[in-house]
Amino acid sequence: MRKHRALLFSCLEYLAFYLCRYNLPPILPFLIVHFGVTHGEIGALASASFASYAIVLLPAGFLVPPNVGPLLAYVASTYLASYYDWRAAFLYPSFALLTLTVLFWLLIRDQPPQLSGAENRHVSIRERLGLVLSSRDVWFIALAYACYMCIYRSLLVWLPTYLTEETHLPQFSASVLGGLATLSGIGSMFLGAFLAGVKSRGRSRLIIALSFGLTLAVVWMLPWVEDATRVLILFSLVFAFLNLGGSLYFAYSPVFLSKKVVGTASGFIDSIAYVGSFLGVLLTGLIFDAYLSYDPVFTILAIIAAAGAVFALLVGKWILHFECAL
Repeated sequence: MRKHRALLFSCLEYLAFYLCRYNLPPILPFLIVHFGVTHGEIGALASASFASYAIVLLPAGFLVPPNVGPLLAYVASTYLASYYDWRAAFLYPSFALLTLTVLFWLLIRDQPPQLSGAENRHVSIRERLGLVLSSRDVWFIALAYACYMCIYRSLLVWLPTYLTEETHLPQFSASVLGGLATLSGIGSMFLGAFLAGVKSRGRSRLIIALSFGLTLAVVWMLPWVEDATRVLILFSLVFAFLNLGGSLYFAYSPVFLSKKVVGTASGFIDSIAYVGSFLGVLLTGLIFDAYLSYDPVFTILAIIAAAGAVFALLVGKWILHFECAL
């Protein structure tokens, strides 16, 4: 029963996290018009949250987020901004987090088991960082994940604005349809885990490289498509292919690293990835201001996808045993 409650609240926690993280993208068109700012300036605003979040991930870290949160955040933010005020989009995440905090405090009791002997030996922060930073594979997977997050966050943050400006969809329709396009990543994430654990005999780097390769092909096509339906289909394919390897970046740490440094390794990988998020969101706005077009953005994201595939293939003997890891 305790495991079920912990699992439920873990899902709710990540859902609330993404309600807070993606309440801003749907109202970017409102902010651009309301304040008369450039895409580069609004990109700097959106990327600031990713920069601050990267700082706290080294001691904390987290696993793979769900894909439902962006859809709910897109719809809720656009509805509130359309019928009330753009400021309302910043209020509802606070209530969601407050409610979840109270429920978590009342229903979840954290009672970790008592450890003894070697398991209870304290490992200093310097020792943990030394073990993590000396691992070539940790660096390569962190860089690959940074490429993943750069593409993923850039598309999620700018998708409603892109659909509104380039396909001329109404803002509410752009947010709803853009959010629905992200749902394609749910099934592909499970498919990627299955292929990595069974069909590829655990060679997960090949699945990650494949996901980047397929993403590259679709992103490269985006500048040539203008019809809203086709654009949404391509974005659905991008999120599906990109998330094919989305569940694999953190799966190897518990298998090949000491349990005492798994959290540090996960936090380090995620911190590097959020640097990619920060740069991707910021540069998207700056590049649009420079060229008044999203086409160069898609070209650069395709190049980043190619780099991610290379980093994934450079990971050494990365054989995941999903019977143990999952």
